[in-house]
Amino acid sequence: MTEPTPYEGRLIAQPDDRVTVLKALLLGVQHVMAMDVYVVPFIIASALALSQADSASLIQSTFLAAGIATIIQTAWCMRMPVAQGPSYIPLGAIIAVALAGGAGLSGMGAVYGALIPGALLVIALGALGWFHRLIRWLVPPIVGGSIILVVGLSLLPIALTANVFAVHGNSTINLNIALAALSATAGMGAYAASKAGVIRLTEALAAELADDGINVNAVLPSIIDTPQNRRDMPDADTRNWVRAPDLARVVLFFLGPDSAAVTGAALPVTQGPRA
Repeated sequence: MTEPTPYEGRLIAQPDDRVTVLKALLLGVQHVMAMDVYVVPFIIASALALSQADSASLIQSTFLAAGIATIIQTAWCMRMPVAQGPSYIPLGAIIAVALAGGAGLSGMGAVYGALIPGALLVIALGALGWFHRLIRWLVPPIVGGSIILVVGLSLLPIALTANVFAVHGNSTINLNIALAALSATAGMGAYAASKAGVIRLTEALAAELADDGINVNAVLPSIIDTPQNRRDMPDADTRNWVRAPDLARVVLFFLGPDSAAVTGAALPVTQGPRA
């Protein structure tokens, strides 16, 4: 296996830096060129045997829609610099609807006809405050959490590369997992196994990254005292719950110089009774 070539340059901008308008424009163009917005419309165009002109029109429309969605979510919704693009999840359904509609442009007309009422329904559910309730019913936390964990683990080989460490230098990686996984009960098999895997991953990464000056530790909080948890568990005794400021201080300890000698640790964070 070929070892990656260390990056010998420097970052153009640090995460918290403000960049000029020109530099932001150039970085934005670079991001658009590197992201895979074109992949989904290309797959659809190939599956429906669209002509070259129709395929180009579909790809251009996708880029335009992605740009409009990015502006909307950046300015009014999440207000985060996250580029929006087409999802691979409905790809099979889109192709099936298009083929049922006769493929080609007529099939795409059927797809557009199906997307419009679907989009209006999602907008209505969001405006009425029902969308998140429906998602919580269809996708329980154990399912969503497991999916996010698997996706995150699959991206680790890409994220944790020698080039990243050569650019950023010495640092600390903190992994936060739930303390409940340490004392699993019936019905918590998948949950406990995934969390235990994160603990073993912490130990492995700590050993692998020691020579790079990277400390890897896991923080294991019990139930965190948040408004959402209080709503979900109205009858629970909240005196033993971990307050967010207390948990933040533990994370800050691992980020500070006092924890320079600590790596590979899985630290439980619990809160005793308070008056």
